[in-house]
Amino acid sequence: PAAVAGDLSVSAQQRLEIVKALVRDARLLILDEPGAVLTPDERAELDGWLRRFADGGGSVVLITHKVREALAVADDLTVLRRGRTVLSAARSAVTEDTVIDAMTGDSAVRATLRAPWRDASEPVEQLATPVLALDHVRVVDDRGITRLQDVSLTVARGEVLGVIGVEGAGARELLRVLAGRLTPSHGTVTRPAQVGFIPAIDPA
Repeated sequence: PAAVAGDLSVSAQQRLEIVKALVRDARLLILDEPGAVLTPDERAELDGWLRRFADGGGSVVLITHKVREALAVADDLTVLRRGRTVLSAARSAVTEDTVIDAMTGDSAVRATLRAPWRDASEPVEQLATPVLALDHVRVVDDRGITRLQDVSLTVARGEVLGVIGVEGAGARELLRVLAGRLTPSHGTVTRPAQVGFIPAIDPA
């Protein structure tokens, strides 16, 4: 309770804003992408809050591009595409495929989204030597906090590797290890002699 709000994590600041609204007895909550900075456990906790709030007579407008997030908590769904309503229905009347088709306007896109993913730690069959690789990398910061734990991945020529994680999950440290800007506490890094590195813009 004595913490300064600005010192809290982004996810904690977000939850604080929700608590402030509830303390003021708001009966309508409008949330824009609330799950973007939350871990799966935190998002499940938020979903529980929203469900109890609605069951108690409140109303919630949840704006999200994550289909499963909407399906998990909403009673009714509206899908916008290019500024127009393309679907408006009760949750019980739609499926995940229905919503994806409405969002993209093309069932072929849905088939692409359903394509199997390759684990980044799996070897790339067509290339004996990857362009970039991490092997059991661990990073511990100056305060003794482990930021990366046992991370292994490979990137092949002609491949785009996506890294997904909420703020504070270790993406910042991972990218700096990959670029050679940060030396891991344990593990090995294989990278080309020259690496282009474009960091995220710090809004502060």
